[in-house]
Amino acid sequence: MVTPPCVQWLLWATLASAEEAYLRDCHRLMESQLRESHIQPACHQKVAGIYCSRLLEVERPRPLAGNCPLDPLRMASPNHAVEGDVPPTAGMQHRNLQEIAFGVLVLAAYEAQLGLVQRLLTSLWRRTHTFLVHVDLKSEQLERKLRDWSASDPKLANVHVERAVGVRRSGASLLAAELYGLKRLLSLSKTWHYFMTLSDSDQMVRPADYLQRVLGLHWGRSFINTEVRCST
Repeated sequence: MVTPPCVQWLLWATLASAEEAYLRDCHRLMESQLRESHIQPACHQKVAGIYCSRLLEVERPRPLAGNCPLDPLRMASPNHAVEGDVPPTAGMQHRNLQEIAFGVLVLAAYEAQLGLVQRLLTSLWRRTHTFLVHVDLKSEQLERKLRDWSASDPKLANVHVERAVGVRRSGASLLAAELYGLKRLLSLSKTWHYFMTLSDSDQMVRPADYLQRVLGLHWGRSFINTEVRCST
């Protein structure tokens, strides 16, 4: 069956309109998050543009041109995350969302970021995850407040707070803190599948379930951080 050209044009025009609305909403959300981050204001628009465009490719892939047979098991999977039909991929494995556990290292240095760290941990928290907040040696007050906060809620028993390495940003000490955190997370629990490094200014722009869903679709693969630098 061949779709008439006028209908094809209407379908793509509708798709383009939906994508524009999606990008506007994404940019608006990103701007509110970036205002609370350490990223320079001059870079906000560029960072939001790159992030939202990439997110659009993942969440809303364009319809396939051909007639690809669909795998019923894949379609029934709770990890089927995208809108539209995606053909099965060789070697793709599914995992239940609740089985995808993270080992999360949060590098914290500034007492002023206490609220952001608490919000980040609350947004990402799941019973199956293991969290380690590494506080800079210079921030004794921040360590105490985070310990008191985690101890106040029995649910946060999987949130650990330690102060071990004096960190200088962008120096070798930052790598030392990350390696220390990875080693400690391995000693705290061996049930997590993915290691994640975050800073005290990072925030979630998608629900934690979305992240688990993406990892479920790409089980066994590693993801590398992308850093955008703007020249002013």
